Amino acid sequence: MKLTLLKIFTVLWLMGMYIMLMATFITAYGSPQKAVRVDINAYQEANLEMLMLLGAFFASFIGAGLLISDIRKEFLEKNARLAAAD
Repeated sequence: MKLTLLKIFTVLWLMGMYIMLMATFITAYGSPQKAVRVDINAYQEANLEMLMLLGAFFASFIGAGLLISDIRKEFLEKNARLAAAD
C-alpha cells in the first residue's frame, strides 16, 4: 500500500511540475516582454520550500524507480508468456 501511494505521489508530482512549468511559460509568452519575474522569497518561505522540494524530489526519484521496475517486470513477464506460447 505504501509503495502504491508513493507511485501515485510520483505521477501527481511530475504532472504538477509540468503544469507549473506550462503556466509559467504561458504567462511569460502572453506578456508583451515575453518574460515573467518569479519571486521565490516574497513571504520569507524560500528555506522551507527548498526543504519540501528536496524531500519531494527524493520521494519522486524513488517512486520513478519503482514505476520503471514495475513496467520492466510486466514487459519481461509478457515476453516470457509469448515465448512459452510459441
